[in-house]
Amino acid sequence: MKKHYMFQKGLLAIASAVTIFTSCISDGEEPLVEVKPLEAELLVTDPSGEENLRKSDTPYTYIEVFKNQIMPSGEPPLYDYLPGSGVGLGKYLGKSYSFINQKPITPLMSEGAPVTMFFEDDLAALGITDIPDNVSSVTVSNGGHALFFESGLNEGKLVSNDRIEFEADLTIVDGRGKFEGVTGTGKVTGFFNPNTGEGQSKVIAEIIFE
Repeated sequence: MKKHYMFQKGLLAIASAVTIFTSCISDGEEPLVEVKPLEAELLVTDPSGEENLRKSDTPYTYIEVFKNQIMPSGEPPLYDYLPGSGVGLGKYLGKSYSFINQKPITPLMSEGAPVTMFFEDDLAALGITDIPDNVSSVTVSNGGHALFFESGLNEGKLVSNDRIEFEADLTIVDGRGKFEGVTGTGKVTGFFNPNTGEGQSKVIAEIIFE
């Protein structure tokens, strides 16, 4: 499995993204990724307090916005895998990191692939272990709180030579820390530059703390 050497490249991308990201936002400001006013408001932690998240069966709206770097594995035009990493904001998480993996079906379509193929060691270093093979994306905070996502078919649309827009349905299958045992469904939308692998994504999901 290709893990650390791929992540070394990712670290450079994350470091660059962190510099850009944190220089443009503070804890109370909106992220670079474009979000609607209501969505930006929802990024603020629930005023009732995180300790109350599990006290109701009512679904909670979860939102995350990320600046990402895809690092293809294999040769074009149809790569073997599309692993990537990112930095951004998550509701109840604050500033967080994202690790993803997709397997191309066509140049514009992909499906989720095990995130541990490339990032198992790096997630373990953050305290995130025992990740099921159906998990294709993990969002994790510095405090070790994490969400596990299973991706449906990811469909892309070529908008221009330097922009592909995409969307996919997501299933939240588990988590760690404050998200242990969480379930839910949602959607990821975003775009990336096929020439550089740089892009942005947004997840909106309804989650239930069981």
